[in-house]
Amino acid sequence: MTTEIRFEPTLFVFLGTSAGQIGWRLKELLRRAYGDIPVLRFLWVDADSTVDPYAAAWFSPMERAELTGFNGDAVLANLNNYPTIKAWWPRESRLRAGFINRGAGQMRPVGRLALFRMFNDRNDGPAFIDKLLQAIEAIQQIEHTEATERMSSEKMRFIVERRSVRVVIFFSTCGGTGSSMAFDLAYLCRHFLRDTNPTIMSVAILPSIMDKAIKNETPIQRERIRANTYAWFKECNYLIENPHWHVAYPEGAPISIEAMPFDMTFVVELGNQAGNSLNSADDIYNMVASAVFLDTGSSIGGAIRGFNANVSVLLEEFKGKRRAFSSLAAASLIYPAQKVLGYCDARLGQAMIQQACLAQPDKKEVEEAASALLGRLGLRDAQLLESLLAGHQMANLNIPAIRKAGDVEEIRRLLALQEESNAKERDYLKGKMNDVTDDLLAQAQQALQAEAAALAFERGARFAQAVLDQLTAEVSSHEQIAEATCSLPGMKVRISQQGITEASLSQAEEAYQKARERLRGMAGNTLRAAQRTLLKKHWQEELNRARNDCLTWLAEIDRRTLQLHAQRQAANLYDQIGEQTRRHKSTLAGVLQTLERAVGKLEERAAEFLKPSTEEKGIFELTVEAVDAGYIQDYYQRHASRLNPVATYRSFAQQASVDTLDKLAGWGESEWADQMQQHADAFFAEDVENTSLLKALADYHGQKAPRLIEEKMDSLVRYCHPFWQFDANSGIQGQEGKSIIGVEDEHSDLIPPKYRQDPQYEVKSTGFKHRIDFARVQHGLPAFLLRDMADYKTYYEAKRKGLDPLHTFPEAFRAEEVFPEEKEEARNLFAVAAAFGYIVQVGSFYYFDAQKEYSSLKIRPGRENRLEQGREKAEDAFTQSDDLIRRSEQLIERDIVNMGNQAAIRLLEERIVEYKQALSRMAPENELRRQYEKEIRALQSKQEQLGKL
Repeated sequence: MTTEIRFEPTLFVFLGTSAGQIGWRLKELLRRAYGDIPVLRFLWVDADSTVDPYAAAWFSPMERAELTGFNGDAVLANLNNYPTIKAWWPRESRLRAGFINRGAGQMRPVGRLALFRMFNDRNDGPAFIDKLLQAIEAIQQIEHTEATERMSSEKMRFIVERRSVRVVIFFSTCGGTGSSMAFDLAYLCRHFLRDTNPTIMSVAILPSIMDKAIKNETPIQRERIRANTYAWFKECNYLIENPHWHVAYPEGAPISIEAMPFDMTFVVELGNQAGNSLNSADDIYNMVASAVFLDTGSSIGGAIRGFNANVSVLLEEFKGKRRAFSSLAAASLIYPAQKVLGYCDARLGQAMIQQACLAQPDKKEVEEAASALLGRLGLRDAQLLESLLAGHQMANLNIPAIRKAGDVEEIRRLLALQEESNAKERDYLKGKMNDVTDDLLAQAQQALQAEAAALAFERGARFAQAVLDQLTAEVSSHEQIAEATCSLPGMKVRISQQGITEASLSQAEEAYQKARERLRGMAGNTLRAAQRTLLKKHWQEELNRARNDCLTWLAEIDRRTLQLHAQRQAANLYDQIGEQTRRHKSTLAGVLQTLERAVGKLEERAAEFLKPSTEEKGIFELTVEAVDAGYIQDYYQRHASRLNPVATYRSFAQQASVDTLDKLAGWGESEWADQMQQHADAFFAEDVENTSLLKALADYHGQKAPRLIEEKMDSLVRYCHPFWQFDANSGIQGQEGKSIIGVEDEHSDLIPPKYRQDPQYEVKSTGFKHRIDFARVQHGLPAFLLRDMADYKTYYEAKRKGLDPLHTFPEAFRAEEVFPEEKEEARNLFAVAAAFGYIVQVGSFYYFDAQKEYSSLKIRPGRENRLEQGREKAEDAFTQSDDLIRRSEQLIERDIVNMGNQAAIRLLEERIVEYKQALSRMAPENELRRQYEKEIRALQSKQEQLGKL
């Protein structure tokens, strides 16, 4: 089955550090699912060069614009040299040169200043505007559209929606970077994409998330991020109600656009309306990245975009405020492939060690292996002695002369010479034999090291240890040692049993001396001379026998001496090889302990893979596992029955390379466990990868599967609520929302019928085997209903009179409050009462003056009639007094009756003109502007009531 994946050319813009955390996660999800899609582009803009190295690695230099490397204090000191900044910088701001640190410092005007200052600064390479334009051009290029579609495969067919372009801007409302430049980025993108009618979306992160993200958050930081948030919502509401943007940037013509900044404004906080919350900022970043991922490439995205295009509630009002805000959530019912694979790998790895490395070996196989090992090492007693004696023959240079000599004294002389020569030659040959022994020992030790390592690695440490046990087995010297023995001590005893002894050598030496004495006795006296003359033949025969006996025993002395030395060298070699073997046994004992611990570690890992995901009450989990420990164990049993752990281990040993026991001993239990799991992975990975979630449930649960699948989907739908919270008792109704469900194949019979038939759900094919994705969007909340908005306003009111002016463009200072006006009629009455002279200002305080004595006689009203200090607070105090409201209505009505409607209209007009003149003298950010503008509207409304045309 080929799944169609429709991509809308999209530019993702991440403003600030927290948005960048969403950015790399989104890039990772998209790349893992589809590769690098040419019509999807990314730009991370930040006023801080400090960045998480892992996040930075996901963005190329052209995908990250750092608005750093300038002196903000110098900019403010020379503001006249920066006209595009001066045009919007608050004129009455106390934020002046000397107050700006590195980065935006959570001050919104400083963040916007960074954008304008570095807008086209190319001193260190391409400027911000260059990177933005390159990304915008890339999503419009036909070459990238065609390249994307050529990336289609048998499983997925990529289609690019050629008639639409999208920009998604991520930021936090809390800091000084994202919240300060989100509107600029939106309008810049609208301007540069003006021929494509782009859809501009924003995803704004609220303070509850930043509380989690900021380590060691101070009370001042907590207050500032809330004040910034209220300022941002106030500006956003202003641009929604007054959709006009005229701004000059440092490069290019001024931009003038009649449109709201965002077509959709998603807000995200830590908790949702169902009472669940994410556990950390990272969880939110993952959730947002997942939701936008589903909205980008999969068929879910097309369904969401289709629904969003028909949303009408965003244009409606509740209590006079636009229901312009939306939220989202994403969750997935997953087949825990990594858990299944990890459990199977751990269990098979455990079986490989237990059955191949730790199992008790067969005695016969051990004996055969030990015997073969001795043969390969050349350590059989006969082999070893042959090797030691090879090439060690005596020269015996005088033997021919001795055999030819006919004179006894000559023979004796030559024998003496030969005896002396042989003694020296034997010493020489012993030395050579010592050298040969050293060579054989070195070779045997090296070979034994390799052989022991090979045995331990290929056939298991316990088998290798059993073989070495055979080599070091002790024997009794009183027993006859068989030729087939595999014991090194046994072969040492066998040499002494079968070889030459000191007594044997002494016997040869005695026999030689006797032969020499016989030879000496045949010379010298008269009797021997007579025998040699009279019995010549007999004498000659006796001489030959004596000479031959001397030569025979002299040769035997040589042979026995060298044989005995070879035996001693062999015995010494066996001792040293035995000592080495015992050291290897000790090493193997350590390896066996490590393997036992590795089995335990794999047991722990297997148990860990069986644990269900944490279901802490009130904590929202992004993924919910569809199968439990029972399924995972059953899966392993079914697949492992086809495998032989011993053969599996042998295949591992053939691929790896370990040539010494020390290297093997260097493997800790973790390395053994890792190696076993990695090798085992190949026997399960392909099948796990090809397992379909729905099919797995059907196969495992059988007839119960349809009901269980429906229950799991029902649970996730109830669970997956958008991440915002508001007062459910506010009376607001009619939020528009939809749940989009992504499955591998939307035509599967395993999908519960109710999800096909209920219009609030839409099921789409994604081609993802291991997951059922739920994406939920909800639209239609006014900002003032968001949880904690009242707190945001409190901090805003406290902060806006301080050093930080909070707002980033002049019109924002006179924008309406996020909250709807309370007691609007009473507030309008305050304006009319002031116009008729019943509310007067004395110093900085305002008073109710029922007799108008202050305006006529300058008599200060009594303290009991004092309202409050400041016009706005005075209005608030007035609206809280039902008595003042009633009296003012009566007094104004009496005056209108007395003077007539037309005179009253003219009086109100005089006040309107007066207020407008006052406005013309005020700076844009003057706090009284909004109050006067509001009162002008109230007076104009009263004029209409009185009949003004």
